[in-house]
Amino acid sequence: MILKWLKDGLELSSPNTLYNNSIMTLSPYRIEAGMFAFDDPVTGLFREPFIGGANYHLDKFSKNKNSCVISFSANKIPDYDVKLELQDTDKNEGTNYNDEDNRNIWLCPAFFKYFETAPKKLYIKNMTLIEGGERFIKGEIT
Repeated sequence: MILKWLKDGLELSSPNTLYNNSIMTLSPYRIEAGMFAFDDPVTGLFREPFIGGANYHLDKFSKNKNSCVISFSANKIPDYDVKLELQDTDKNEGTNYNDEDNRNIWLCPAFFKYFETAPKKLYIKNMTLIEGGERFIKGEIT
């Protein structure tokens, strides 16, 4: 599909059709009140905030600094840091996941820019490099 899209110069009407079997990467950054947000020009999202339980994990990934890098996928990512299990979803209201500690993570309807339907599981990997180039994983430096 991607090659046909590039070859024919077609405009992509729904970017999430490319993402269903992909690993996506975002670079959240801290905004007001300690919350994180991200920009994604491909989907037209700018300063899109993470709220609720998502900030808990972003704080850990960033080591309480102002930014981090995460990858996420509906498919299992090797050495993932967080696995979310779908609780309920509504394209107009957002999607609720629980992490492995049963902490609720609410994702707003912008989530559907990445997936046609909410996947049953969502895997997140912290890709943030810290001093010395090591990767921060599950509370430890590797």
